[in-house]
Amino acid sequence: MDLITLCVLFNVVFWLLVAIWFKTKSDNSANAEGILRTMKLPFYCLSCLSPTMLHNAARSVYTYLFFTRNSFFQIFYIFLVVTLHICIINDGLGVMMHVDPDTNHLLIPLVILGINFTVFLVCCYSDPGVITKDNVDAYVGMYPYDEQMYKQGVQCVTCHVVKPARSKHCSVYNRCVFKFDHYCIWIRNCVGGLNHRYFLLLLLSLTVMCVYGSYATFKILRALTEVFNFWNTPYLTSDGQKQPMNLIVLVKILCTRFPRLMVIECGLVILCFVVGYFTLYHLTFAISNETTNERYKRHAIKKSGSFVQRSIYDRGIWRNFCEEMLPRDNKTCNNFSGFLKNE
Repeated sequence: MDLITLCVLFNVVFWLLVAIWFKTKSDNSANAEGILRTMKLPFYCLSCLSPTMLHNAARSVYTYLFFTRNSFFQIFYIFLVVTLHICIINDGLGVMMHVDPDTNHLLIPLVILGINFTVFLVCCYSDPGVITKDNVDAYVGMYPYDEQMYKQGVQCVTCHVVKPARSKHCSVYNRCVFKFDHYCIWIRNCVGGLNHRYFLLLLLSLTVMCVYGSYATFKILRALTEVFNFWNTPYLTSDGQKQPMNLIVLVKILCTRFPRLMVIECGLVILCFVVGYFTLYHLTFAISNETTNERYKRHAIKKSGSFVQRSIYDRGIWRNFCEEMLPRDNKTCNNFSGFLKNE
């Protein structure tokens, strides 16, 4: 597969993932409106040009993928991660064994992969804090109502239970979730008060995986440069003169000889920034005792011209982080409610 084909595939997959990310955030985020409006234009043009049957089929697929609980993105995530590791190992393990035969080059990436997949499975199947008629009384006593974002006595029309403070009914999950953050299509589960810590660990492990993958791929490319002696080999200019190797020409040679590794390296560098930003984004929620849902609620209140009161749930960075990592479940929430009142 040549470099142009790989670059086209990489751009298609990358911008598709960007579109998916903004789509999952767009329901409540006003900041993404301009980007989404720009991205909707080409899709609108394609819908006008495509036959009605194809357009309806695409709409059905879109609705199924984003508005129903399905395992497509779980399988897609596993496929991407496994394929990436296979490509790097297939293209780079031989040269790394040749350059440094005494080092186990598979140990660290396989450990990181195992940790990531373990946390991924925990996120997929852990309880986010589903509210039922059996535990609603306990969850109601978990947090006080601030009477701005959360008002006392409001009942969920779908679940027919009183909505505790900081809870929300998820239309995709079809349940009320305690300390609701968002629904994640990648884990086919809600992210709530009882599993946000696992989601944060998943993001941290994914960031480490991208950083180490980028570093390992760079080491492979450097080893290939040394094995083939590219850096000490002069190149011919258009007029036939020999010139010493420079970085720009070396990158062009690597792109020609090893296109798959170069595309993987570029993709991983971009993902390091994207996933790293998303990790820091959720880490700020952990240390401020805030959720994505609450941030969007505050933005909507501020946009309406109303005064946004200070969060009554913020208890300081350390206590917020401890609550995030060791959340109180419905068995101990009565003690936590008393602690809040004492505060």
